[in-house]
Amino acid sequence: MTLMENDGDREAKRAVGERSEAVAGRAAPVGVPDPELAERPKRRRFSAEYKLAIVREADAGTKPGEIGALLRREGLYSSLLTEWRRGRDSGALEALAPKRRGRRRPSPEQLEVGALRSRLDRTARELSVAQIAEIIWAACGRDPAKFELERGPSFDVDVVRRWPDVSKAERLLDWRARINVEDGVGDTVAWLRGTL
Repeated sequence: MTLMENDGDREAKRAVGERSEAVAGRAAPVGVPDPELAERPKRRRFSAEYKLAIVREADAGTKPGEIGALLRREGLYSSLLTEWRRGRDSGALEALAPKRRGRRRPSPEQLEVGALRSRLDRTARELSVAQIAEIIWAACGRDPAKFELERGPSFDVDVVRRWPDVSKAERLLDWRARINVEDGVGDTVAWLRGTL
């Protein structure tokens, strides 16, 4: 417990589960709840072996009140015993095992698919504007050896590197690129020649 000065008065500051000396030494007035914080209870977990042992002990009871005494001794509800008996009767010890809470872990197949996708993303090539211009030059039927690019001055606000990410389209639309850049540019050039 720590003490803080507050306008000349001393004020006690308590941590969770810590009781001040003033409250610990006297009983709370009748009808007034205790202002102290209580620790949050933790959920109990039972192993499959424990559940099976309790079910067997309950089934072995022959005298009236033995099951109630067992439940009181172990701090269990009768509904748990009923649920555990159903699990045992279904023939599966696994049915008695505690169920995992929260999000399921990905299967080995899902992990492998994720690893392959990230590997594919890493092997995807990044093209500069000059490389794309050279691809367009070649797709238009020009001699790649004669390709020259005149570089002009850049502006202060120019984007130095741009590599659009299509992972959101893959995830939401199940879209995948089926052809490479060279074939796509070649098909576009052919379409434009047929249309114009």
